[in-house]
Amino acid sequence: MIADKNLVLFGDPGSNAVIARILEELPVKWTQNSIEVAGKKYNPAQHGLSLIYPNPLNPNRYVVINSGHSMHDAEFIGTNALLFPRLGDIAVQKFSAQTEGRFAETTEWSSLFNSKWKLDLPKSPVTSCGEK
Repeated sequence: MIADKNLVLFGDPGSNAVIARILEELPVKWTQNSIEVAGKKYNPAQHGLSLIYPNPLNPNRYVVINSGHSMHDAEFIGTNALLFPRLGDIAVQKFSAQTEGRFAETTEWSSLFNSKWKLDLPKSPVTSCGEK
């Protein structure tokens, strides 16, 4: 499959051996204690990661990682015209419990990769004196 297919992987490095295998080649740091992306850390007990990236095991294919849901009840009720991706190339979602075994999910951060598969991070402002 790695040679001929794009991979869609669910879970996290602890539950998915392929994610664990390619993790060092992805633009994130993901441990039991934190998910670090774009210089910010998130608690993996409350956050998930979604991304699309060139597959480190086969750069001619892509890997998609989804450790959360990108669509919810509202998108499935009524029309399927609402069923389209909204997260960009990479996103961190926060999960919170609700009543009756349901949960809520919000997008904490999302972005697009540039044409070289890098994140264009905002630069710190510089004053006229050259001090940040």
